Amino acid sequence: VAVDMIAIAEDTTFPIFGIRVDDVDASNTFGGVIEVIVSCHHCIISLSSTVGLRFLNSTTGVRDSKYVAIRGDLESINAALDGITYQGDADYYGRDNFTVLANDLGNSGRGGALEDYQVIPLNITAVNDAPAWQTPDIHCTSGSEASCSIVKDFSGYFVDEDETLEIPLQILDIDAA
Repeated sequence: VAVDMIAIAEDTTFPIFGIRVDDVDASNTFGGVIEVIVSCHHCIISLSSTVGLRFLNSTTGVRDSKYVAIRGDLESINAALDGITYQGDADYYGRDNFTVLANDLGNSGRGGALEDYQVIPLNITAVNDAPAWQTPDIHCTSGSEASCSIVKDFSGYFVDEDETLEIPLQILDIDAA
């Protein structure tokens, strides 16, 4: 099934609603458990719920980097997936794919374990980041020969290279009345 691309602003947590997994064999089998792996290339994933789930491969369902792997019954899996949140990597913008892979673990029926997947295309849109400045180490002396100097090898950076940052400098004589 084709899925429309979802636009998400850079550096925001975005809930994705309406994701669900259906499996006739698992729903008709008492204690039927399926496995679901959710992955993306540039993100952190948090499930809507972690109740009734078993986590695989050191994932926790909360702020997992790049993927989360879970097992559970269909009700628990679907509660976890509906409203799952996507948080893009810091300052990342561009395309990403949010992939949901389901495996029925061969609950019943013919063919053993069967799986299916759905890719949800994401367009992470850039936002205008404010310029950032790394504060230097400043050494000052006081008295009649007062001076300040910026430490050698100081480096600053701008997040938005199209902007100019002006830094006013004011030296106050704290000893003056």
